[in-house]
Amino acid sequence: MIRRSKWGLQVRFSPSQVLRESSPVLRVRFSGSPARFSSQRLAAFFFAAFFFVPFFFAAFFFAAFFFAAFFAAFFVAAFFEAFFAAVFFAAVFFVAGFFFACFFFACFFFACFFAAVFFFACFFFACFFFVAFFAAVFFAAVFFVAFLFVLFFFAAFFFAAFVDGRL
Repeated sequence: MIRRSKWGLQVRFSPSQVLRESSPVLRVRFSGSPARFSSQRLAAFFFAAFFFVPFFFAAFFFAAFFFAAFFAAFFVAAFFEAFFAAVFFAAVFFVAGFFFACFFFACFFFACFFAAVFFFACFFFACFFFVAFFAAVFFAAVFFVAFLFVLFFFAAFFFAAFVDGRL
């Protein structure tokens, strides 16, 4: 038997439908306003689209980029025994990484602009400040990880030069 209530759907099964269950009546209730539920889904979609997705892609490609730079510079220095080649690759990868970071920094402000418009239109000021704070902390963490990659990056050059006997 299916009954529709004012705000949701209530499903009841008779004892003949529930074979040898401990409880003869099962209830499935969806409480709350459907309009409120859809607005929450819409807010979650915009939250994910404008904050989580760009930063996860940025962190992934940033990490992959510096890992590639680290290993490329190390193997260039090891195989060709040329420290100046490693320094050259370091400069190239560091400059490219800097512009790559600037690109995602621009994407960050672009995402903040659309998120601010959306949350201002919906009057979710508390949510917006919380999300902006969370995004700023996450972005700072991404750049901190990138800074660690730069440190490991240059450590690889000096280690390669030390192993090669040029330092």
